[in-house]
Formats: sequence, C-alpha cells, structure tokens
Amino acid sequence: MINNTSSYPLSSVPPGPAEKHDINISEESFPVIRELVKAYPDICRIGAKSRVQDTYLLNHPDAVKRVLIDNHKNYVKGVGFERVKLLLGNGIIVSN
Repeated sequence: MINNTSSYPLSSVPPGPAEKHDINISEESFPVIRELVKAYPDICRIGAKSRVQDTYLLNHPDAVKRVLIDNHKNYVKGVGFERVKLLLGNGIIVSN
C-alpha cells in the first residue's frame, strides 16, 4: 500500500478519471492537475488523449520514492528524452 488511506495494492492499476487528458507542463494543464490531486491525493492514472501511454501523477512521498529510488530501473523514459538531453543537459527531467 502507498499509505494507510490507499485502498488498492501496488500491483493494480491506480484509480483515475474516466475522461482523458493530455498532461503537459503548460498553463492549461495546471488546473486539471490541481483537480486531479484533490480527487486522487496519492496517485492517479490519467488516460492520454494524444499519446499511447497513460500518464501517472504521483503525489505521495512513498510513491515518488518507489519510482525514483527503489524501482527506478523499471521506469524508462521515451527516446525523445535523448534529444531533449542535448538541449537541457542531464537534469531531473531527462535522467533515468
């Protein structure tokens, strides 16, 4: 479990809205993210409108630690990040 208030095992698909959203780093996404965090405070799966892969919004420290530290090798970013790395360097956005 992520924490005592979570009601799903880590092996299951996290809850999320039925409506699909494209979550980006943009002014349009911020109000959507704000509402999603209110509705799903720990972790949320968001179906993407224009991408194949779903988006996952992690807001609980244990979930973030699981992805970034404990099981980081299980989470791979797409090939497009290699191109972004040329522009931004090896920061948090592009590092594995």
